[in-house]
Amino acid sequence: MAIETNHNNNDGLLRNVIVLTCLAWLAAKLISWKLWLAYRLFPLVPPFTFLQLPAWAHLLLFVISLISLCWLVARPMHVRAWRVLLLAEIASCLFDQNRWQPWEFQFVSFFALAILAYKKPGVIAGGLAFILFSTYFFSGVAKVNSGFIKVVWQWLVLTRFLHLPAAIVHNHLVLLAGYAIPLIETGAAIFLLFDKTARQPPSYL
Repeated sequence: MAIETNHNNNDGLLRNVIVLTCLAWLAAKLISWKLWLAYRLFPLVPPFTFLQLPAWAHLLLFVISLISLCWLVARPMHVRAWRVLLLAEIASCLFDQNRWQPWEFQFVSFFALAILAYKKPGVIAGGLAFILFSTYFFSGVAKVNSGFIKVVWQWLVLTRFLHLPAAIVHNHLVLLAGYAIPLIETGAAIFLLFDKTARQPPSYL
């Protein structure tokens, strides 16, 4: 009885994760809808010149993805829908490098993991934790550069958002404080790997 209850809890948690992932992915796709179509000002950039599709094909792949995501919100454990969604997304990304966004990699990686280990929720949970760690860790590492400090921290945060005077904005110590952002982000990513600092169901790992 305890094993059956634990299995049901695992399935229920996996369903919730899939629903939340699909809702987030659906929102991202709708917000960036122009990215997934050929009717736009900035050009398509396929990784190879022979990977060319007519405009209607891009639209078709976009519609298939939206329908699959909506279907999975209602039927999260429909494995065939997982496969259709994953194939549509990979195909769409193959024909335009602009679509290779970090969040797209994150969503695609999760569903690829779910398809490979859909009968092993513990493996999926561990893989999802690693995907989140990788996303936040490398996002933090990528911010450790002068470009981030000048453009994001100095201009967007201090000047545009906080409206601080120039004397404070250009202060050397204030600029160095901007490096706390990537340090916090990478630190938070590392904390996801440990049971004491990450909320993980013990029945999974």
